[in-house]
Amino acid sequence: MLSSAIALIEQRHPGIIPDLRKHQTILIGSDYGGCHRAAEFEVASFLVTNLESIGAWNAARSRLRKAGLPQNRRMSYKALGDHHRKKALMPFLETADHITGLLISIAVDRTISSLFEGERTGEERAILREVFNGWKPEPIERAMRIMHFAGLILRGISRGGQDVWWFTDQDEVVANQARLRTFVSTMATISSHYLPHQLRQLRIGTTACDTANHDLEDYLAVPDLAAGALQELLSNGDARLLLDTPSLFLPNCQTGAPKARCIMNWFSDITQNLRRVTLVMDEPVLGKPRITTFRAHGSREQDAPRYAQVAESDRSVFTEHQSAQSPRQRKISTKEQSYGKML
Repeated sequence: MLSSAIALIEQRHPGIIPDLRKHQTILIGSDYGGCHRAAEFEVASFLVTNLESIGAWNAARSRLRKAGLPQNRRMSYKALGDHHRKKALMPFLETADHITGLLISIAVDRTISSLFEGERTGEERAILREVFNGWKPEPIERAMRIMHFAGLILRGISRGGQDVWWFTDQDEVVANQARLRTFVSTMATISSHYLPHQLRQLRIGTTACDTANHDLEDYLAVPDLAAGALQELLSNGDARLLLDTPSLFLPNCQTGAPKARCIMNWFSDITQNLRRVTLVMDEPVLGKPRITTFRAHGSREQDAPRYAQVAESDRSVFTEHQSAQSPRQRKISTKEQSYGKML
């Protein structure tokens, strides 16, 4: 189901999934949001590009770090209350537009306890308990989601013989070396089921691998900011309206914290080298999961709309947009939804 939703996005927006097969090494950075109990959605964000093509981004982010992030500050969504980080936020995001790649975020409604449990046999559950010996159920589910999402992404953007370097945030899933080893070995098994080709190598590490240049830390900060903003935006009370009402779009002033609005405004610009895709999984009716493509509209679009968020659809409608400066018709995409098995 998730793979079908991604295929539908590519069909409707040709080029939204970049070609990363030309270079030898695929670089993935992932971070997560909404893992606290108050959140309504958990979000996994993946930044995917080629290692060979990040030179322009690395030079730009290095200059920005020297000028605007003193004392080795780490850019993160939770830390944006800091004056220096807040001031550097938009320049930092704009440096990410130098990356030729894909920023894909997948949000899952927390009312969905598991994406896999109903499809597992008793034998498979026993094997899983043995593999994740000593883990609690929630980290197991989170780890399995992350690995399956990554497997689907790699299936769509990789080719045989490539190297994959994947760096993930050092959260509870990979909190220590023992858990990281479990994660790596399990990912090797899962990816073999998704990929029709053989990778040359798959390496997985965490932010503990960062250098004194903070390059890895800054790379993972991009999915961190995306996951944090999307989680907050989906938990502000209006998310259900957007998911359930095909043609609904909300004014920018009604969509949560200023930092979330700022990030989603940047996220709305899909003309950059760094493509943005967001998918939301929920289950409005028990046993009938749904995947919705979620799109933000922002001031970077050609006619500078005042809308902060809209869920896309496989149909388009024309909605009258009244403006004091230029009343005009505007094409508004609504929801793009699929129903069925989650993965």
